[in-house]
Amino acid sequence: MMNKSHALASPPQTRPSSLTASLKIKPGLIRPALLTMVLVFVALLAPWLATHDPTQQDLLNSLMTPSAANWLGTDDQGRDIYSRLLFGLRLDLLAAVGAVLIGFLIGTPLGVAAGLLGGRVERLFMRLVDATLAIPPILLIMSVIAVLGRDYTHSMLALGIIFSFGFIRIARGEAKLTRGSTYVLAARGIGVSTGRLISRHILPGALPALITQIGLFLPVALLISASLSYLGLGVQSPQSSLGAMLQAAQEVSLTAPWQVLPPGILLVIAALILNFLAEALSDSLRPRGDSDPLLATAAGTLRPRRPTELRERDVVLEVRNLGIEVADPLHGPRMAVRDVSFALKRGEVLAVVGESGSGKTLTSMAIPGLVPAGARVREGSIRVAGAESTGVSLDRLRHLRAHEVAVIFQNPLACLNPSQTIGQQLVKPLMRLKGLSKAEAHARVIALLNEVGIPEPERRLAQYAHELSGGLAQRVVIAQALSRDPLLLIADEATSALDVTVQYQVLELLKRLGKERGLAILFVTHSMGVVSHIADEVVVMYAGEIVEQGAAMDVVSSPTHPYTMALLDAVPRNQRGAKLPVSPPGAAPRVTTALSQCGFAPRCSLSGPECKAGPISLQSWTALRGTRCIRRPDEVAQLRGRKS
Repeated sequence: MMNKSHALASPPQTRPSSLTASLKIKPGLIRPALLTMVLVFVALLAPWLATHDPTQQDLLNSLMTPSAANWLGTDDQGRDIYSRLLFGLRLDLLAAVGAVLIGFLIGTPLGVAAGLLGGRVERLFMRLVDATLAIPPILLIMSVIAVLGRDYTHSMLALGIIFSFGFIRIARGEAKLTRGSTYVLAARGIGVSTGRLISRHILPGALPALITQIGLFLPVALLISASLSYLGLGVQSPQSSLGAMLQAAQEVSLTAPWQVLPPGILLVIAALILNFLAEALSDSLRPRGDSDPLLATAAGTLRPRRPTELRERDVVLEVRNLGIEVADPLHGPRMAVRDVSFALKRGEVLAVVGESGSGKTLTSMAIPGLVPAGARVREGSIRVAGAESTGVSLDRLRHLRAHEVAVIFQNPLACLNPSQTIGQQLVKPLMRLKGLSKAEAHARVIALLNEVGIPEPERRLAQYAHELSGGLAQRVVIAQALSRDPLLLIADEATSALDVTVQYQVLELLKRLGKERGLAILFVTHSMGVVSHIADEVVVMYAGEIVEQGAAMDVVSSPTHPYTMALLDAVPRNQRGAKLPVSPPGAAPRVTTALSQCGFAPRCSLSGPECKAGPISLQSWTALRGTRCIRRPDEVAQLRGRKS
């Protein structure tokens, strides 16, 4: 024990920065970055590079050709064109950057808010945005300038407002796409606040698209800013702008046509450089990593869990008469889950099994308060470690998710944030939730990765989700869940996305972790084969109701409900002479507020008129078994014998 504790507290080995590993600068970024730096330095150093005062007039020397005194000649008022180019580039670049920054700061939070809120608020807000975008941008800009006045600052603000609509659409689309991702649900499952959810998960995922939009807007903003000055709506005389210089050159085009070339060429070059930079920067922000083959999964050693007062309770989870209502736009609200009750003790594995639409996932997600939009717990009680978790405040739910209940979702690769390394997703939550230092959190993560059997944990911390196999990704998700020392672990179809061999490894790992840590595990599955392998107790659900529950081995060996028997008949068997898997005829009924008969009656070979006379209550033929069937267990056993 002392050796393990010492190893856990030892400082981590020196390793290269994950930021360096994740943001590898591509060669294609160097050239546009250097060109942009030259452009910016020229603009910033304009007061020192200019040979004359750009506003000083000399009418006696107007329209002079290039000379040693005036490198690019003079304009119609005798001002030095070279000096005015430098100051004009400076103002136009500042206007472009300022307008895009204003649009980004206004549009991004509004778009993210609309995407996260959804519903009527999102639809109404986006209709207003679409209606505004239908108006020609120049009319909107001129309308804003007409209200605020013709001025350099006002034109930059008007342009920023126009650009904000583009950022709203992109940020809203990215937020809407990301909010339903499994790794965002997993973040909500550990109690992450909305602010951190946006800053740590939504915005990083949207960053490449937003940066690309910034890059597209910058050259456009530069050209529009110059155009506004050309029309007299932007920079006002005697200040210099490339657009104003083009307008002045047009007026003298008959006598000095060459004056159009300097501002026009510089404007095109600046726009091309900015566009070149944006494309290269967006490409370089895509995460990269090494492509070394992953090693075979290794067995890990278990670390004893630190006991707490809450974990001394025997019963971890109590669900009583749970009813969940979901919104149906066609038929109105309906009860998707009804009268569900079960309990789960420390060190036990309770499997909730049923086909798609049976209500098993909805039931499990109601425990940490992660039911989807449009669903709500209408009746019943859910108690975790003796404390009620239904109808509680958001702060209480966050605490529940962060410290007492952990969730493992179906697709492990979708549970991990693709824009962050594995180390970032494991170390930082520990620092925040447990108050550990970075070195302590790092050491604990290494111990957890070893515990769940991940080889070379140091190297894995610098990798991204796409660099892991499905089995390794699922082990990372399990380690992430265990890092908070939860009381209850909910595994929602945690192995269905994995191949058979990896499924077995993950099931064995969860089973072992539950026993060693005294962890209560609620395992949601559709496979009775998984139930027989991992579960101590089983709850069989059909059409939103419990149709059978009891000890797993008893239910598997002697089912007392025809639906349980149908699930067992659907399990493939690798035995000589075994029959092919079969499924019951028909499909599960659409769940309503109350069933008028036995829900399984239309698909059951034992159904009779009495089964359709009214809803069936949960029967207790023995002290430890329950079944929602009026047929005695021996009748169901006879049916199974005839089928076998």
